[in-house]
Amino acid sequence: MQDRAHESYAPNPANRDPHPKNVEVEKTPAGDHADAKPALPALENIDEALWRTAMRRLEIIKPVVEVGPPYRAHLEQVAAAANIGIATLYRWLEAYVDTGDPTCLLPRRSMRRRARLSFQVREILRAVFDEFYATRQRRTLALAITQVQYECHRANISAPHPNSIRKHFEQMEATIGTYAFLRMRGEKKRAKDNHALRDGVFSGHEAPWSRVQVDHTRLDVMVVDEENRLSIGRPFITYAIDSYSRVILGFNISLDPTGRLSTGLCILHAMLPKDAWLKEHQVSNPWPCYGKPAVLHFDNGKEFLSEWIQKVCERYDIVIEHRPIATPHFGPHIERTIRTLNTFLRGLPGATFSNPIDRGEYDSEGFAKLTLFELEGLITEWITGTYHRRMHRGLNRPPQKVYDEAVLGTPTTVGVGRRVFDYDQRRLRLDFLPFEKRTVQHYGVTFDHLVYTADVLGPYVHATDEKGQPKRFYFHRDPRRINDIYFYADDVNEFYPLCLREPRPNVSLWEWRAEVRRAREAGQKEVDVPALFESLEQLQKREAEATERTKSARRNATRRLHHAKVIPLPVVPAREDSVAWDEDVEPFDDIRML
Repeated sequence: MQDRAHESYAPNPANRDPHPKNVEVEKTPAGDHADAKPALPALENIDEALWRTAMRRLEIIKPVVEVGPPYRAHLEQVAAAANIGIATLYRWLEAYVDTGDPTCLLPRRSMRRRARLSFQVREILRAVFDEFYATRQRRTLALAITQVQYECHRANISAPHPNSIRKHFEQMEATIGTYAFLRMRGEKKRAKDNHALRDGVFSGHEAPWSRVQVDHTRLDVMVVDEENRLSIGRPFITYAIDSYSRVILGFNISLDPTGRLSTGLCILHAMLPKDAWLKEHQVSNPWPCYGKPAVLHFDNGKEFLSEWIQKVCERYDIVIEHRPIATPHFGPHIERTIRTLNTFLRGLPGATFSNPIDRGEYDSEGFAKLTLFELEGLITEWITGTYHRRMHRGLNRPPQKVYDEAVLGTPTTVGVGRRVFDYDQRRLRLDFLPFEKRTVQHYGVTFDHLVYTADVLGPYVHATDEKGQPKRFYFHRDPRRINDIYFYADDVNEFYPLCLREPRPNVSLWEWRAEVRRAREAGQKEVDVPALFESLEQLQKREAEATERTKSARRNATRRLHHAKVIPLPVVPAREDSVAWDEDVEPFDDIRML
């Protein structure tokens, strides 16, 4: 009975080997019957699971193929061991012996041809794709499927299944390419950012300090005020990295929005030795990175395009380089570094994560514990102890090791040395403060409705330039302290401090401007400086009482505390030709006019 069952499943004619004993198999010349054999699929198009099935089938029939004909006895043994019908084994064996290719053992369903759509349906699909879907209107795929069904209904033909329409649209998109498809839909930026070939190479960093990248961002962590330890929001960071070694050269963290001041403080932090900084934050790891950049690489933020950064870099022989507009891939190193930093910050209490979905139900404000000063120390510890010392995937070495070997050299290479430069730290700090240009009047100089004066301004009252026009001088300001303003006398190449004509509390510029804005909104046409300062003092008292109740008040109080820690720069001796402004001088005959 078992033999009969096997015989009933044998191919026609029954019970014969594909190649009978003592019968020579005639080889058909290639090309004679090429059309009779089905084309075998390309390996790239075969699903992995189907390929594994073919390999298992080959393992089953391989012992029979190796023994050779006659196959009958061996096939019966293999069929019994594998629990597979002998007819099925005959079919596998015949196909493999005939072709010698394991793809003939693929399951037959994988070889079936897909049902072809009619010519009329394919024309409708093409028309809807070109004129309805791949347009600047950016219609959704669901709307495009509905449009295909509508057009088929108008033509009185059956519409394909939505899945079939979707697959054909995907094939059309793949045919023209995603880049071209996105441009057809008006998404040029997305096409360029995600699917275009990069036509530029970020090069020019052959040694440490040869190119330094600077950028801003907001950190993914909440900080608390130092008095009540309650949340006051996310701080900003400006940071600088060395493109060659990827070491972080310096940073500045503040609650103030990023701008010229944060940029200048960050560059200063990068250029100056950090021994005092490490001691202040109780960090024992070394940070031997200081010097003068050859090139500063910025994006196109307004603070990076300002006259201030241009002037200060020209003074110190630093080249400014701006990345092309709308090309974030031209700043890859610094963008990747800040993502690495924010990944570290997500493990801290008060982390905000990258978006609300990632944050979920985590209470960032409730769990916040770090003050601004503590966050500075923590980031310094992470930079010097972790980031600089661990393996960098792009370099295959730690960044600090790459920096040290390039600067100091190795037993087989000569180092480039440190980019040290002679500098006066007071002068360097003054140069990197934001500046504005003003003419000097007989009463002094005015900024934000505040009058500043000093005896040293006497020789420059109503000064004119070589064209006879009123001469404008540079005045450098520290926005954190409105009392701190410095006049640059270009004829002697020196900075001189000015003071308010009427001494006032040393508040920050943002507080003063906010108070002026409140006065304007209240309908005051003229600014009453004494009244505004009195109102400002009252507001500070009210905010001090409200610090435990409101987040904005705590944030403002912390900003004031942070600004109050600024150490005033040393005062230079007054000029010999200065004029005392408290004397009555009429009509300025004893003042040298320029």
